[in-house]
Amino acid sequence: MQTAEKSQPDKVFECIDEIAGICSITRNFGLAEQYYLRSLKLKERAKDPKKILYAQGLSNLGKICYFQRKFAECEDYARLFIQVIADNFGPTHPDVACGWQNLASIYYAQKKYQLAKGAYIAGIKICEQGLGERHPTSVQLTRNYASLLKKMDELEQAGLIDASATGEITGSWRTLPKEHYEMLGSLYNEKD
Repeated sequence: MQTAEKSQPDKVFECIDEIAGICSITRNFGLAEQYYLRSLKLKERAKDPKKILYAQGLSNLGKICYFQRKFAECEDYARLFIQVIADNFGPTHPDVACGWQNLASIYYAQKKYQLAKGAYIAGIKICEQGLGERHPTSVQLTRNYASLLKKMDELEQAGLIDASATGEITGSWRTLPKEHYEMLGSLYNEKD
């Protein structure tokens, strides 16, 4: 395996990601996390000037940590994902909005509603400017934000805004399909 990691790291991290995905589907999140961490280390060293593969790895790890309710780690991965995409594609790139949606979901799950609100607003602003108000991603973010506001209003009316709540999730973790990363990579290569 170590020889393959040196000679064909792309093939190795693709295989590792596939195994991690299977572990995730079978709800073996701890093992999936170990595989995704190994894959991330390979992606970090890959010849990937725009860090697309690295961002994908961060997203995969964030999602696995989210499922395990490891919110501190999950938040770190989401923030780093936002930073990597913003640094390489600009702060108004739609994938940055996906990162903000993920961050909002993390905060919501922890009942940190004010932080979730700010993250949703950041994501919606990016989506509406770059994709338009009617784009499915913009619409979904707006719906999730509306659910959050409804929950906050209910809690405020009950006098429980900072007390315990149901902990329901306003959205799901956003990951981009492999084809999206391949498309970004080909667009980047065309510019060179």
